[in-house]
Amino acid sequence: MYADIESRRRLPAHALVHLCRTEGAHRAAQARALLPIAHLNVGSRALHSRYNAIGCRARSLWYSEPGTQLHMRIFLLVTAGLVVLLFVYWGVIFYHKVQVGVALAGRAVAFNNVSQDYRKTLLVLGDSVAVGVGAAGPAETVAGLLASDMRATYTENGAVSGAQVSDLASQIEQLKLEHYNTILIQIGGNDIMRFHSEAAVAAELATILDALSKRADRVLLMSMGDVGTATIFPPILKPFYTRLSLAYHTAFGAIAKEHGVTYINLYTPREQDPFVKSPTTYFAADGLHLTSAGYALWYKRLQETITP
Repeated sequence: MYADIESRRRLPAHALVHLCRTEGAHRAAQARALLPIAHLNVGSRALHSRYNAIGCRARSLWYSEPGTQLHMRIFLLVTAGLVVLLFVYWGVIFYHKVQVGVALAGRAVAFNNVSQDYRKTLLVLGDSVAVGVGAAGPAETVAGLLASDMRATYTENGAVSGAQVSDLASQIEQLKLEHYNTILIQIGGNDIMRFHSEAAVAAELATILDALSKRADRVLLMSMGDVGTATIFPPILKPFYTRLSLAYHTAFGAIAKEHGVTYINLYTPREQDPFVKSPTTYFAADGLHLTSAGYALWYKRLQETITP
């Protein structure tokens, strides 16, 4: 019988497979013959014979005919090429949507009504969703809708696109009044997109809420719903963003409760999420920010949370 690998390599594939089966069966028979003598060793010997047969079959595939090897190489090259094309495709889409988002942010105007009438005051802090990027106009943002409903006579919006929780301190430094009737904070999306630790971000937020809760009758906190539903991101990232979004909602909700702040949890399971069912209706052209309809949905959740 062929004893060395070089001899085996010269065999046709079907002959090599037959040889492997024969050797495997022969070694298994040897293991069974040892049963009366060494009962405790039979299991290990038989298992060794089985693995040897499997290994031999694997080698038969490796040392198969040149045509099969060529087909395998072609398959691997085509697969690698498709993966590269997929990355390029999503890279182009992502770059395009980022440019659209930059344009939307450049055109966005935050809702403001800085007057001398301080009977009902509203302060808005946060990131681009607090500015209202993607909405048709300032009045159709969460800030604008809230100001209208509470009949605010004074609205100050210090939100900045791209802001993270760590940037709230600098926004607070710019405040014009010492006290407000209502403070609305919309923050967290940029921290999620950068995969920041929810525990570290929540610790920073706790300091901010401690300071702001002393300067308002009511503080409302909102974050992104489910970042994983945003169409700007490739499918491979979506599960990670969804998992992190849930972690943020849990952490933010706990911190808000500790400081007597009302937390508006915007998370909705995917099977019920309107942003998943109709993304073009609720997401702006960049696939990240919201349309007026999207902000209206968020505001509806805010109303449901604060209304007894």
